[in-house]
Amino acid sequence: MIGRPAVWAIADMETGEIINEYRCREKDFSDADFEKKYNVRSDKKYDTSKAYYEAAFSILDTVRSHLIVSGEIDRINYQEYLEKILVNIPDDYQKFYRDLSI
Repeated sequence: MIGRPAVWAIADMETGEIINEYRCREKDFSDADFEKKYNVRSDKKYDTSKAYYEAAFSILDTVRSHLIVSGEIDRINYQEYLEKILVNIPDDYQKFYRDLSI
């Protein structure tokens, strides 16, 4: 059991450089309770292979490239990326990924 994220950041889409970092108690991204502990244990077998992460991040790179070129988010591919990543995230913590997502 762990607490919820306490910090989040915004990064430059082209360079990956951190632009802003925020403390959740000052500028939050989620309505999740700070006092609650979240279960990150799971009996699931997660895919931690290099191939899995290469495939997931390849989808995200496609979304990122589309955003840089067109100024628009490719919501279909982003949803595919999010679904792929969430498979490897404990159920209680998936909320934070969704809250930080489009």
